[in-house]
Amino acid sequence: MLLNHVPITGLAIAVLGLAIALFSRGRRAILCALTMIAVCSAAAWPVYLTGKASYRTIRKVADDRGTDWLDEHMERADSWTIVYAGVFLFAVAGVLVPIRWKKLQAPFAIATLVVAIGGLAAGAYIAEAGGKVRHPEFRGEEKGGQSSGS
Repeated sequence: MLLNHVPITGLAIAVLGLAIALFSRGRRAILCALTMIAVCSAAAWPVYLTGKASYRTIRKVADDRGTDWLDEHMERADSWTIVYAGVFLFAVAGVLVPIRWKKLQAPFAIATLVVAIGGLAAGAYIAEAGGKVRHPEFRGEEKGGQSSGS
């Protein structure tokens, strides 16, 4: 469960760190932030695999609306987790390319920042459905499954 939040929360912190590092133009800070982005985006794969493995178990304990949201969560994860691979590749390139061509550090870091923001959006979209699986209060429903509007 702890790992589930790394691709979103960790990546958000790393993106903030990269933005600050770019603003301050600190070479080491940029490398640190890019490394954090690579690690946090790579964490999406174990999260995806453990989520897929626990699908049946969660389906058994979720209510009817929760199983609908679980199916939606899995469909979103199946479609959008791949975005994290792109974030990872950009971050790694941002670390490695400037070893040979130092002037490319800022362009690669900026590109990684943009792609990582896209990764955050994809992660938020996936997580939004996941949060509704076991939490009726996130669905706009009361505990009994009744809509708050009825």
